[in-house]
Amino acid sequence: MKISSFVCSVLLLGFATVATAQAQALPGPSPTAVPSAAPAPASASPAPESSPAAAAPAASPSSPWKPYDHFALLTPLAITHVSSELTPGTTTLGGFNVDSASELKIWKVLTMVGFDFHQVTYQHEANYPVPAIGGGTTIFPTLTATEYEYGFRGGVAVVPHTYVGFNSIFVANNYGNPELIGYEFGVERLPDFSQTLSFHGKFYTTGNLFNEFNFVVHSTGETVAVSYRNFEYEVGAVYAVPHRPYLLDLGYRGFARVNRFNAPANIEETGPYLALGFRL
Repeated sequence: MKISSFVCSVLLLGFATVATAQAQALPGPSPTAVPSAAPAPASASPAPESSPAAAAPAASPSSPWKPYDHFALLTPLAITHVSSELTPGTTTLGGFNVDSASELKIWKVLTMVGFDFHQVTYQHEANYPVPAIGGGTTIFPTLTATEYEYGFRGGVAVVPHTYVGFNSIFVANNYGNPELIGYEFGVERLPDFSQTLSFHGKFYTTGNLFNEFNFVVHSTGETVAVSYRNFEYEVGAVYAVPHRPYLLDLGYRGFARVNRFNAPANIEETGPYLALGFRL
């Protein structure tokens, strides 16, 4: 009896232990998930600051530089000292000059093209002998001598606004000496209009400024060729009027023609000038 009671107690204890173990092993109902607030959208990361572009050279507010400039200058006042076969040396106000140039790209090459016209007038008094073409002397009547020169030039930039190039020139006069032509080579600096005040200059030379058609010497009937070496130069400063296309140019120009053969005399014209102009 006692053994039966003990066995029953052990069985009851074993069933209780197994029930307890199963109760712990079985998962309980999962708790209702509390909906969490939707995550705030990630703020856009700030765009990386771009490094500032290299600032372009500050241009003068009065005259901004353009990649391609065009200008023209006219000389209403020139004081010119003239030495030629007609005068051993005289100073005249009878000078006039037109100078124009353009900077532009041709086949992606920065180039310059230009045109200039030069005229000087001075008085020759008669009754004294002057050198003649081919040698000897002759006498000219009293006259107002006028000499002309015009040329077309072009060049290729080597540094900004500075060009190496050529100049084709034509020379004539009103007193019967032969017309001359020539082809010069040199260097030219154009004004820099990104500056209110800028400097310019040029130098061209040729070893053969000659008459295209042989000249007939009136006294002998002989036909001769005439030739000079030619040097031309100019330096100046251009003031660009602020906020306007107008220009003021003050400078000094001249040329020298040295006899190679049969020319009556060397020729020289030099002097200061004042020019007015405009740019496009």
